Amino acid sequence: MHKQLLNEAILEIAIRPDGPLLIKAGETGGLDPTHPDMEFVRTLDRVFLPGSSLKGVLRAHSERIVRSLQAQGEGRGACDPLKRGESCGDRLERLRLESDEKYRQSCCICRLFGSTVVASRVRFADALPVGEVAIEERNGVAIDRVFGSVAVGPFNYEVVTSGVFRTSILFKNVTLAQLALVGLALRDVGEGRVGIGFGKSRGLGRVAIDWGRLTIRYPLADLRQTQPDQTRLCGVGALIGAETRAAYGVSAEDWAELPEGLGFESDGWGSLTLVAEGSAQVQELFRRAVGRWREEVQGG
Repeated sequence: MHKQLLNEAILEIAIRPDGPLLIKAGETGGLDPTHPDMEFVRTLDRVFLPGSSLKGVLRAHSERIVRSLQAQGEGRGACDPLKRGESCGDRLERLRLESDEKYRQSCCICRLFGSTVVASRVRFADALPVGEVAIEERNGVAIDRVFGSVAVGPFNYEVVTSGVFRTSILFKNVTLAQLALVGLALRDVGEGRVGIGFGKSRGLGRVAIDWGRLTIRYPLADLRQTQPDQTRLCGVGALIGAETRAAYGVSAEDWAELPEGLGFESDGWGSLTLVAEGSAQVQELFRRAVGRWREEVQGG
């Protein structure tokens, strides 16, 4: 299945700090006394939000969401990647399995975000700043929890307090459940329920998310003998044959009705494309996929 390109989606979003935000660089301060002890990560002399930081936050929160819905508790839909021998990567590396069997035996989270044996279905680009970004320097100390005195500090750190960072998230060969799970995690981050970066317990890390555009494509679908239903939003399970579905453990009912006013059109290159613009249309597409996500996770 994953040797073909059956569906893909690109979600374009803008991230705005809703208060102070710090994504720490690896080596900061150094011997220059004018630099803060903790510096914001930079590229080409500009602060930015690494795609790896966003992916880590969304993966961790997706694990919480999945475990919250499981009838049998931890482990059915989300393994613990920190448990040696029990995570999907450790467990499946010891077995000589074909790629479809590795995917089928992986948990819901590893199928989507990847592991050491299964490639990720979603990729996160770095969020680069657009226009001016406000940067401040703050001071802090670390308190000894036993004696109540200063354990470390004082130290200073750099925070971004306002600005706009644009990024994109690329999905390939995903089920609707996988698409919906990323949407649910992004919603919680954008509503301030989940922080990103350093100092979340100190009030740092809250952001707002502007949903810009969601482009969904069925590559070369217009040239195939069997075309997908253009009135439906189809996950990868609805685009493959019965034998392949059984091998990978995906459902044939992997589809949802499209919202009114949205539909697929030929792009002139043999592919079918749907473009949703603005927060209302983009979030409505994610809501249509949530039903499939619930059924997949509850089914284990």
